[in-house]
Amino acid sequence: MNKAKKIILPKIFDKRPDLKKKALTLLEKIPKEKIREDWSNFKRFVKGEVTWAEIKGYPKTFLKLLTKAAYAQYRSGNTARAEILLKGLAVIDHKNWYYRALLGSIYQKRKQYEAAVEEYSTALYLNDCEISCTVNRGECYLKLKKFPEAKVDFQYALQLDPGFKTPWAKRSKVLMENMR
Repeated sequence: MNKAKKIILPKIFDKRPDLKKKALTLLEKIPKEKIREDWSNFKRFVKGEVTWAEIKGYPKTFLKLLTKAAYAQYRSGNTARAEILLKGLAVIDHKNWYYRALLGSIYQKRKQYEAAVEEYSTALYLNDCEISCTVNRGECYLKLKKFPEAKVDFQYALQLDPGFKTPWAKRSKVLMENMR
């Protein structure tokens, strides 16, 4: 168990011997193999190799239902409840760009443009070809008077859809023309 103690109990417990003792008592009840498995899963999660939902075995259909519930809350105007659901989903399924895009929409709707830019940027990091996030982030940049950044986003949106097949490309063109 000494080896497991060093791995599981970081130095933060050194200043609190009472907590360290309680933690060790709890850990002694857990089989060593379970501790190794959990530690391995945690390291894989921190490295971004797996999502917490995958570790816990949550079915994708369950995550989709939660996403639909969050979207329904958003559409009905209950952005606070939608935000809570989406933040949770973004933690347990951190590879999914859609949660971040919806969070960006919530913050944009609330005129919290800096927060919206952050969420749209994360969504675009996960899916760099998502035109709606690109245009919405550009709009937020406009509101923040960050015109060069807005122009870059609008130009990129037009590159993603040069034939103007989506309303996002059309909107991007209009917004960029209005910047002049």
